[in-house]
Amino acid sequence: PYAPSPAVLRGNERPVVTIVTPFFNTGPVFEETARCVLGQSLQNFEWLIVNDGSKNAEALATLARYRELADRDPRVRVIDHKANSGLSAARNTGFREARAPYVFMLDSDDLIEPTTIEKCALFLECNPAFSFVKGYTVGFAGQQYLWTRGYHDGAAILSENIVTATTMVRRDVHARVGGFDETIRGGLEDWEFWL
Repeated sequence: PYAPSPAVLRGNERPVVTIVTPFFNTGPVFEETARCVLGQSLQNFEWLIVNDGSKNAEALATLARYRELADRDPRVRVIDHKANSGLSAARNTGFREARAPYVFMLDSDDLIEPTTIEKCALFLECNPAFSFVKGYTVGFAGQQYLWTRGYHDGAAILSENIVTATTMVRRDVHARVGGFDETIRGGLEDWEFWL
């Protein structure tokens, strides 16, 4: 069983980073996502799991375990949408509830390297002119690849979505651009946000 590290948040201490994870009927893969979050080298984070109206019994049982974890670990919170509202709404809820200046978006079936949160926060802290930071994406298991495309490809983002959602964004930038468009429910909501 997981036990909080002595270096985690206490009381009203503010986190350095908020990790926002939309959750909708996610299966067992969520346990791997949770392990990669809880195993980060930077432990001064809060993790907001936004339950976007899950109805699946297995998913609800998984969420119940993380509600129990939240009772022991002040970094973890489960926030509930009464009905499924889509990725945009779940991410916007996470940004609104975030207490940290930096928000890392991590879907409920994604994994990140153990130093990802630390490196992204350090980059934004040292580079105040940047609004967000993103690393490469690696496909694994059934589909193996290295995705090196991203913001550095310039105008290519105007014709295709070349950036995945696993990105750290300054919370105030999200607010300034109006967040994610919650009317987009069929995908590519992240592309609209980047544009």
